[in-house]
Amino acid sequence: MVGGDDGDGPPPPQHPLPMADTWVPGPQLALEGSPGAEGKQQVVSLVGSGEEFQGEEWGEPGLVSPQPGGLSCWGLSENLVPFGTGCKLCGWTGPHKGTPRRVPWHTAQDRSVILILTKYYHADMGKVLESSLWRSSDFGTSYTKLTLQPGVTTVIDNFYICPTNKRKVVLVSSSLSDRDQSLFLSTDEGATFQKQLVPFSVETLIFHPKEEDKVLAYSKESSLYVSSDLGKKWTLLRERVTKDHVFWAVSGVDTDPDLVHMETQDLGGGFRYVTCQIHSCSDKTLTALFPGRIDHSSLTVQDDYIFFKATATNRTKYYVSYRRNEFVLMKLPKYALPQDLQIISTDESQVFVAVQEWHQTDTYNLYQSDTRGVHYSLVLEDVRSSRQAEDSVLIDILEVGARPPSSSLSSVFGHISFRSDWELVKVDFRPSFSRQCSEDDYGSWHLSDLKGDRCIMGQQRSFRKRKPTSWCVKGKSFTSALEARVCRCRESDFLCDYGFERAPSSGSDANKCFANFWFNPLSPPDDCVLGQTYTSSLGYRKVVSNVCEGGVDPRQSPAPLQCPLTPPRGLRVSIRGDAVAVRPGEDVLFVVRQEQGDVLTTKYQVDLGDGFKAVYVNLTSTEEPIRHRYESPGVYRVSVRAENVAGHDEAVLFVQVNSPLQALHLEVLPVVGLNQEVNLTAVLLPLNPNLTVFYWWIGHSLQPSLSLENSVTTRFADTGDVRVTVQAACGNSVLQDSKVVRVLDQFQVVPLRFSTDLDVHNPNTPEWREDVGLVVTRLLSKETSVPEELLVTVVKPGLPTVADLNVLLPPPGPARKRNLTSDKRLMAIQQVLKAQKISFLLRGGVRILVAMRDTDTDSQRLGGGGGYWAVAVLVVIGLFAVGVFILYKFKRQGHSAGRSVRSGVRSGVGQGLSGRILDGLRRGGREAGRAPGSKRPRSREAGGRPAAHSATTVFHPHLLSADIPVLSHVEGGPAHFTGEEIQAQRGRVVCPGPHSW
Repeated sequence: MVGGDDGDGPPPPQHPLPMADTWVPGPQLALEGSPGAEGKQQVVSLVGSGEEFQGEEWGEPGLVSPQPGGLSCWGLSENLVPFGTGCKLCGWTGPHKGTPRRVPWHTAQDRSVILILTKYYHADMGKVLESSLWRSSDFGTSYTKLTLQPGVTTVIDNFYICPTNKRKVVLVSSSLSDRDQSLFLSTDEGATFQKQLVPFSVETLIFHPKEEDKVLAYSKESSLYVSSDLGKKWTLLRERVTKDHVFWAVSGVDTDPDLVHMETQDLGGGFRYVTCQIHSCSDKTLTALFPGRIDHSSLTVQDDYIFFKATATNRTKYYVSYRRNEFVLMKLPKYALPQDLQIISTDESQVFVAVQEWHQTDTYNLYQSDTRGVHYSLVLEDVRSSRQAEDSVLIDILEVGARPPSSSLSSVFGHISFRSDWELVKVDFRPSFSRQCSEDDYGSWHLSDLKGDRCIMGQQRSFRKRKPTSWCVKGKSFTSALEARVCRCRESDFLCDYGFERAPSSGSDANKCFANFWFNPLSPPDDCVLGQTYTSSLGYRKVVSNVCEGGVDPRQSPAPLQCPLTPPRGLRVSIRGDAVAVRPGEDVLFVVRQEQGDVLTTKYQVDLGDGFKAVYVNLTSTEEPIRHRYESPGVYRVSVRAENVAGHDEAVLFVQVNSPLQALHLEVLPVVGLNQEVNLTAVLLPLNPNLTVFYWWIGHSLQPSLSLENSVTTRFADTGDVRVTVQAACGNSVLQDSKVVRVLDQFQVVPLRFSTDLDVHNPNTPEWREDVGLVVTRLLSKETSVPEELLVTVVKPGLPTVADLNVLLPPPGPARKRNLTSDKRLMAIQQVLKAQKISFLLRGGVRILVAMRDTDTDSQRLGGGGGYWAVAVLVVIGLFAVGVFILYKFKRQGHSAGRSVRSGVRSGVGQGLSGRILDGLRRGGREAGRAPGSKRPRSREAGGRPAAHSATTVFHPHLLSADIPVLSHVEGGPAHFTGEEIQAQRGRVVCPGPHSW
């Protein structure tokens, strides 16, 4: 292919190439470095602004490939592809990389201008570091390097040529620091430029297709600006606009030439199709022609059509609007189930789409539409794309016949080897074509298919073709078409209609169209209204661009049929925006749609679930939403019943009305025992019963457990720190909290209680409980010198306010030293609590005392009724004195026998007596402190067998008189044991005192 000549193209391939003296080398461009320089990539942009850059041959001018390091060509056809190694060069698809390509040039205003942009793109830095702009006004014989700002390094990123006035050129320039960006404007084909600062970073420019001074600019911040004076002044149109999905009004289709179609992102993160006028583009003047959200980067405005896709409930639907009418679903065969759909062509009032169906991996099926772009029929199967899987599909539909170029000069730009400098070679064909062609120099050429059939798309066409022996040129006045004659229609001029497909090409019914199993040809169309008529299809429709006449017409159908009264079918109710969760007091727009059935005689009974009921007519035909507002949280059942004489249909929607989650707090014991059942509780504000789903992650598990309750139980099988995370999801609101739980096989728990005054000030919130726990821990550490990291106070939810003090074992060390340290810590804690040294002040000067709690009589409180408490203390003191005397006697007896109580317990000698003594002391102390009428807790299972326990309750020797236990955890939770059980569990008892029992 040649950029241009004054005749009808280059010599046919059988002719020898012009002599070598017709190849005129152009100047070498002074570019530093070699094409394969490490860390850099050289990009060359070739630009011509003549008439040959538009229309059928060259395509519309514009940036073909703006991506860094890729093809950077302006004004060339979209068939251009990069080739070469290290450098990217503009060129047509050709035999192999590195081949020089021809360069078109400017011919407007009787002048010939070529602009060449060269730039170094640094791949690692992702930016252009150096650029040069070259200009030739003598068909490329000589070039001048343009200096835009003397003494200042100017980097040109891109430049654009106005399609309606090739004299106007806009350069996009940036500084090396990317902080300043400016435009350079030219109205004389690049002879002079005027600098214009811009307050944003330009990504791309889009010229108006008809008005030469109007330009849209898309910024790197995803904002869209407009200028009506070729970039001198800019006005912000919209923010959050999708790149490459902005379109000027289409002439002859859009009534307002200043209208802009765009895909924008709303505040909720969804994308919408909107339009606005460039002189008035505020939120109030925006027009949304489709009520719902659309998929990201799916909007396409092309000729008479607008396309986009919308995905809801994992189902993607494709929509089309013909000549700006309402959007309707594009109807492909029912079970095509497209994975991908690409718009290929919208020429001649028809749409070609490439569809990758559910069973295809690297091929597409080609479908052709009716005039409205609604119904599609298969025309070609298993078309293979020329792009890679990650790129957009590339399928070209070409028109037969082309306009010949109009210049006898051409240029080739490239390099001899990959290590040589770039060179531009000017080719002059004029010495080889010295005369003008006459009619005798041409013969006729008839268009035909591979089988020799000359009736193509319903007509026969013939063209002029220069004879192989004629070396001449005709120039711009050359026309190739000779004549066209309409053919009579044949079966091949018809496609299978929507819902039909061709039978296999064998047998008597070969190539006939049959209805698919899912399609009923006799069914009236969806838009069939009672009182109107319709015709059923026999399976054929004429190709839109086919011009045949007469002959065979398989479309003939029976007489028109009356549209029957059909029952409503496919009734759906939804909330605009496809949400099912809303907030109290928020305006909700319910949209009712009906896929089939009569709508004029149908009544719609609407029940919104909160007492609102109404009856509507024409509800689905107008698509006017029902506006409503729910004031109270809850789940509401919305139902719509559509009914006419022929039948009825019903649609149901459950709407969740809830306030956004404000706070989530995970409550879990910071210290738990091995294999101990632990409760995990998520405290949520506000509380949304039956509307919240909780996700629980424990440890390193990636699979969460789900619950509708805010509390779950679990056990930890291994010691160490375990992270517990919970997420609460309610509608569109999701919150998360996480805590670390320390799992230990041994630790000690001291139950605590507070003055009753604390209950009055207890708001029962997690933060309040944490603060009270921290102050108790801090005070105990201060009074006892026990490190704070070994004390963990956990205040329990609810009333009365109680707590557990977890006393952790110190880091491992010599066994004897650890035992002594543990004894001293416990003694110190018990002493300060007994002496009422731990207290803190609340608001108003109320002092709260902290003391040890009886685990069996939680109802007894500091500051409460003192009668029972005094009696209990006296009884315990008496029992303690008796117990000491008995132990003393028993110990002396054991000593005389050569054993101590300790050795007797361990070896079994004296076991019964010591067990009974300890059990009696324990029972006596508990009975003395128990309120009248209360039952003694059972420590045995039914049948008299001792109850199984995984933990022990050990009384400290110095606290037996008060019957206040210190719970020592071993493998499970705290529990009480009898004397016999203490002996039976002697290998598992942890003794905090100085004596080893």
